[in-house]
Amino acid sequence: MNKIVGWFSERKVFIIALLSTVVFFVLLPKQTLSIICDSYNSTCIDLVGYFLLIFMIGVTILIPSIILLFLKQEIFDFWKKTLYIYLFIYLLVIILTPWYIGDGFFHIQKDIIALILSILYFFISFILIIFKSLEKEKREKGVRNL
Repeated sequence: MNKIVGWFSERKVFIIALLSTVVFFVLLPKQTLSIICDSYNSTCIDLVGYFLLIFMIGVTILIPSIILLFLKQEIFDFWKKTLYIYLFIYLLVIILTPWYIGDGFFHIQKDIIALILSILYFFISFILIIFKSLEKEKREKGVRNL
């Protein structure tokens, strides 16, 4: 497990996020869905929907990974640990949530939950990156003052 965790560097996470974002935006238009799947094949449409939800992860981590390319390794390592937690929670929720449940007043959709989780992690990532950067800067100033 440590080899897998150690394999992910700043550049590799950035490249994976970039490729995932490109695939997400290629699959996103409805015209692409009609090219890939027959209009009567609901299994294919559901599968493409799952791929869209999985590739949305790349869109979520692209901007933080760009920022982390220019910061210290220590900040990236901390962010990477939170990324693993996010991926586990995200995939678990996506697998367990039905495509649509509820009534006219209160309904839950898998894609809305995925979007909310992605936006939430996006903002949490920025807060963590800023917090860790300021903490590291404060620590470095304290060492310089000694």
